[in-house]
Formats: sequence, C-alpha cells, structure tokens
Amino acid sequence: MVTSTPVYPREPFRVFGEHTPVRVRSWIDGSWMTGFEIAGIVAEGDDVLGYRVRRVSDGTVLGAWVSPNDVMPVRRART
Repeated sequence: MVTSTPVYPREPFRVFGEHTPVRVRSWIDGSWMTGFEIAGIVAEGDDVLGYRVRRVSDGTVLGAWVSPNDVMPVRRART
C-alpha cells in the first residue's frame, strides 16, 4: 500500500481570487518563493485545474499555469 504525506505545511485546498498574494513552489528545488499574485484561474467546467500567476515585481504572468498544490497564500503579519 502506498501512502503519501505532505512534505510542506498546507492549508486545505481553496480557490484564490485574482490579485491574491501567494507563494509559489519552485519546480527546481521545492522551496517556496514569494512575490507573486494570482492572475487568473485555469478551470474546466467547475473544476479548478490551476492558476495563472503574476510576478509582482514586473507584472509578468508566468508562461505555464501552476497547480493548486504549488500555490500557498501569503500570511500577513498581525498588527
């Protein structure tokens, strides 16, 4: 029997709206990168397949969409 356990802390899956600040998991080393926001949702019918992600520093939307498993909201500091 094969089981899987998360290798990083995750919140339950949820849909993020446009302009939500997020971290994106690096395809190279699995680390989490900051400085991104949701640019759009990739969907098929009612199913969310992933997200289009924009780099905030220059406004560039990444060429490939990102899986929901590779996007995490940025936690804001409490004031």
